[in-house]
This record gives sequence, structure tokens and C-alpha cells, in this order.
Amino acid sequence: MLSLVHALQFAHIFVYYVAWDFNIKDWPSGKTFHAGDIIVFNYNRNLHNVVTINETKYEEYLNCVVSDKAKVLSTGNDAIILQNGVNYFICGTMGHCTAGMQIAIVTT
Repeated sequence: MLSLVHALQFAHIFVYYVAWDFNIKDWPSGKTFHAGDIIVFNYNRNLHNVVTINETKYEEYLNCVVSDKAKVLSTGNDAIILQNGVNYFICGTMGHCTAGMQIAIVTT
């Protein structure tokens, strides 16, 4: 019975692909996300990366700050499971976040 419940839990998870590049800031417009959904960031790893910023660190997101404790991903094909609440992502390459490479995804 536990296997059946576990399988049903994953039945409503969606995977979203993001072409991670400049002018992405308004990307999630019109989409509804849920905790557990997966975001896959596709990008040129020689130019960009993905920095996840904790929901409580809104000022870091707003000001494009990459703290020492931030999780930085750089494979060019990073899959991230969305957490409940607000999920913040920026590019940590100098100047890229301020040029529009940042998104906030709210889960319901």
C-alpha cells in the first residue's frame, strides 16, 4: 500500500524547462507552480550559472547578491525541485542578474 501512495504523490509533478538567458525576469508569467514541481535550467555553462536564494533572503535576490552560503549550480542543465513558498534564482555571473537574469517562482 505504501508504494501505491508514493506513486500517487508523484502523479501531479510537472517539469518546466527554462532557457536561462538575459531578459528572463518575467518568465513564469501565467504559470501555476506547486511544491515538488521541477524546474530545469538550460544554459551555456561557460557564460552563466544558477544561484538559488533562500526565501528569507529577498534582499539578496533583489540586489543580485551571491552570498557565501548560496547554492551555485553550473552544469548547464540543472534540475531543481521547487520548495513551498517563493523560490528565487539569479545568475551569479557578474552583471547578469542586474541585466535581467533573475526569476522568482511562487508555489501554491
